[in-house]
Formats: sequence, structure tokens, C-alpha cells
Amino acid sequence: MTALPGNLELQKLLAAGSTHAEIAQMFGVERQAVTKRVNGWGEYKKGENAPVTASMPWRIADRPDKVRLTNQAAYRGLRLYLGWRLGEDRKPLSERAKKDLRLFLEKINNGLVLTLDDSQGFVYVDRTPEDGRLVVRWPEGVKRDEKRSALLSLPNNKLTMI
Repeated sequence: MTALPGNLELQKLLAAGSTHAEIAQMFGVERQAVTKRVNGWGEYKKGENAPVTASMPWRIADRPDKVRLTNQAAYRGLRLYLGWRLGEDRKPLSERAKKDLRLFLEKINNGLVLTLDDSQGFVYVDRTPEDGRLVVRWPEGVKRDEKRSALLSLPNNKLTMI
């Protein structure tokens, strides 16, 4: 078994669209070793959905409209996308999840990004130069860190996961 590269190299691989499983295969380690290293960066808390939730630039948990927001197809599609980027091994997708993910990928591939509007919830808007390669519009006033930016960026190839 070989060792994983340094954190900077791992971040570059993740930013390039590699999953935890792909990185593990590159370095001859188990996928769990990659996930453990990434989790060690301190951005994830306990719980099955914590890595995905911690990767989002919005704090939904404390909002009074949390239920409405988390039930939107756009939000569910983003969560599935982040799960894929994090290399999570998930159970097979339901038909609803497949539909949510297909719609999310279609919108992103057609030059849109996801944003959170206070009145409408999650909506797709046209990509601007300021969005760069992100799949979301980064909210004003939220510190943009390299780790989350990498996970929320487009991989180098066209998005086709399902």
C-alpha cells in the first residue's frame, strides 16, 4: 500500500473532479483513507450528511424556511452532486433522486448556477464571469475558502454522472 500525497495535492485532485474512490485507486489505498484525510481537514462534523452540508456556502439549518428549502429539487440535486464530488458511496439512487440530479446537471451544463434567493429559495441564474467554474453563486458576506470552492467547482469534463 502506498501513501496518500499531501493535502494540497489532494485538493488539486478534488478540484479537478476526481472522486475519493478515484484518488484512492491512483495511490493504491482504500477510499476510506482518502475520506478520513479529507475529513481531518476539520470542515466536517458527525452524521451521514455532514460532509455535504458542510460543503455548502449557505447555512440552512438555522433558517425558519429550512423545510421548504431542503425540499426543493435544485437543493436536492446540489446535495447529490456534492456527494459525488466527495466520493461518497451511496445506496442506489431513487427515481426522484435521479431526476433531481439530471435536472441539476442539465442546468449547470447549460450555463446556469444555483443561488439562494430570500423570497424564492433555490433558483438557477445565468453564470457570470464572477462565478468562474462554480456551480453555485457564492453568497455575499460568506468567506470563500479553497476547500469548498474546489468541491463546488465544475470538473474539467462535461457533467454526466447518471
